[in-house]
Amino acid sequence: MERYERHGGVALTKATQWKRYSSERKQEAVEAYLNNGIPQRDIIHIYGISNRPVLQRWIMQYHQGALSKKRRGSPMTHERSTI
Repeated sequence: MERYERHGGVALTKATQWKRYSSERKQEAVEAYLNNGIPQRDIIHIYGISNRPVLQRWIMQYHQGALSKKRRGSPMTHERSTI
């Protein structure tokens, strides 16, 4: 309901692709929440985060020390030969 009140009917349409956030943006949002006592609801609006579970996952990763270390894709497991 809150999304509808803030953004109208367009807020209720389903996204066609995942929204991506830089590691800096994630770190800023989590630290703003932890250090400044800003409610999660406000953080997601300030930083343009799609929903609270996304922010909550970042907070968990932050506490585990994994927030800034996460990278896309898998690490190389085989060396390329240069014949």
